[in-house]
Amino acid sequence: MTSPYEETDSGILPASSPECSLSFSSSDATVGSEHDTPFPRCGECDPLRQAREAISQIKDAHVAEQAQRLLSTMERIVQLVPPEKLAPRNVPPLQAYEVDDGSLSVEWIFPDFRVGFNIEPNPEDSGWHLVSNKRLGEITASGHLSSMSEIVALLVDFILSNA
Repeated sequence: MTSPYEETDSGILPASSPECSLSFSSSDATVGSEHDTPFPRCGECDPLRQAREAISQIKDAHVAEQAQRLLSTMERIVQLVPPEKLAPRNVPPLQAYEVDDGSLSVEWIFPDFRVGFNIEPNPEDSGWHLVSNKRLGEITASGHLSSMSEIVALLVDFILSNA
């Protein structure tokens, strides 16, 4: 199995075995209904709402299934983050768009960086990316999404550390 950190040219996401600074607990917390979210809220908006709506309209069942798994993974990982690390945060909406080739582009755009995922009909072609501006060291990192939980944990940790 290849490392999910291929093509990474930044020390922020090491190519060796991943160690995440998120605190993982042994809690049995589960994701609630599809409209519940563990993410911090900006006013009454749900930062995952737009992405959920876009995913619900995806024609390719494989892409829709992978995208739903991505959102569920994000929610599960955020539930494991200590509350003091979450609050208060203004999380922008997670954007999701179906591309002409049947894939899905999912991206969070923050003032100093963006984190995104491309969900492809063939799961082996799906990937992730992280790009930052000068203030955060001009990071450009990308790779395959083969180890979704590990990648999402690292990216959520990056988001919470830099948002």
